[in-house]
Amino acid sequence: MAVLESRAFWHGLFTPLHMIAAAYVGGVALLAIVFYAVGRLRLVGWERAISVAQPAVRLLLGLGLVVLAIVVARQLLAGLMTDDVGLRAATDLLLTGPLAPEYIGLRLIGGLALPLLLLAVPQTRTPAGLVLAGALALIGVFVDRLTFVIAGQAAPVTTVSGVVSAPVALYSPSLVEIAIVIGGLALVAFAYTLAERYLDLSESDVHTIIRLPAWALAGLALPGQMTRRAAALVPPLRLRRRVRAPATGEGPTDPPAADSTD
Repeated sequence: MAVLESRAFWHGLFTPLHMIAAAYVGGVALLAIVFYAVGRLRLVGWERAISVAQPAVRLLLGLGLVVLAIVVARQLLAGLMTDDVGLRAATDLLLTGPLAPEYIGLRLIGGLALPLLLLAVPQTRTPAGLVLAGALALIGVFVDRLTFVIAGQAAPVTTVSGVVSAPVALYSPSLVEIAIVIGGLALVAFAYTLAERYLDLSESDVHTIIRLPAWALAGLALPGQMTRRAAALVPPLRLRRRVRAPATGEGPTDPPAADSTD
């Protein structure tokens, strides 16, 4: 997407960074929902989910939302201040065009501002507030990806883009695209079910000792041995202390007192 010059809204260095930040926020938001369900239903490990996992997820989600908000603000400012017709048209679609209600309402306010507010205010820094912030952030990421695709396809400006309807191209997800999304979610759920069924995912406080073979231990110790041998070959340096001569006009200095031994 970032290398398609015919789609000005997609083209650029910050497109991959935007996708990575959105994926990070989506993953952490999903963890917030999962850990809330574990603690609410008193599943295995619910004590650690409440005492350890939820505070960590709250911090990670807050950091991710701040970074994503910076990336989104840079994208909107670049679109408003650019001379590129395609980029400006796509930005106008998001802010003042047909996509403004879902982008401003669900993306900027519901997907960024409200989750940050829920995580920042002490009264809402609760498990319920965390799961609500995670759900809003997850919806905001979905709307962000949807509007990103629609705005990029609705405002092509070159002949490479083909013939489109005026003033913007019409786009709606096809049944194949919807089926791909549903299939991806089903595949993740199926893989997790198999992992829960056949893998040991329980935690253990017992420290595991891994015994390495002799050749591996020798390889790890070799750099230290070579360093000690090289240091032994370097001759020791002896520094002599220089005695300052008395300046002209000064009286004779007293000789240093000799050590007396009984």
